[in-house]
Amino acid sequence: MLTNPTLTRLRTMPRTGMADAYERQQAQADATALSFDDRLGLLVDAEGMTRQNRRVARLLKPAHLRLAAVPEDIDYHQRRGLEPTLRRTRCQGSWILPHQNIVLTGPTGVGKSWLACAFGTAACRQGFSVRYGRVPRLCQEAAAATDRHAYPAWRRPFFAVVDGLIWDDWGLSS
Repeated sequence: MLTNPTLTRLRTMPRTGMADAYERQQAQADATALSFDDRLGLLVDAEGMTRQNRRVARLLKPAHLRLAAVPEDIDYHQRRGLEPTLRRTRCQGSWILPHQNIVLTGPTGVGKSWLACAFGTAACRQGFSVRYGRVPRLCQEAAAATDRHAYPAWRRPFFAVVDGLIWDDWGLSS
């Protein structure tokens, strides 16, 4: 079998995840011992993971999450005053579909921003678009847009385009 034309064809389809996995399989001696169905399954899984990773990256970029927080790193032993079942449902993205909001309150330094970013990452992984921002900056931009008589055009990207909004630093100035 000609591997180079197969790889070229996969890359033009575009099936780059499958092509990369096929190249890795060709380099591994033990992969050739697998049945056709097993190898095909591995190739399809690799393509699916590549597409999933691209989709999540495409959703995370415009989310502007301040911290690279992931739900798997949430420390459930640290007391934050948030019930474990509530944290779990927020990580599952169940707050987005019924158009609910998340408001995290507490003293400075307990990890509210980190939790908010973890919830945003979880939502992006599930295919939802979110937008993270700081309330003081939001207020400044809204005031500037109002002064320019451009408030309706300014607010559209924030409130109509995304599935969930995550606003941080409520009550703080600057």
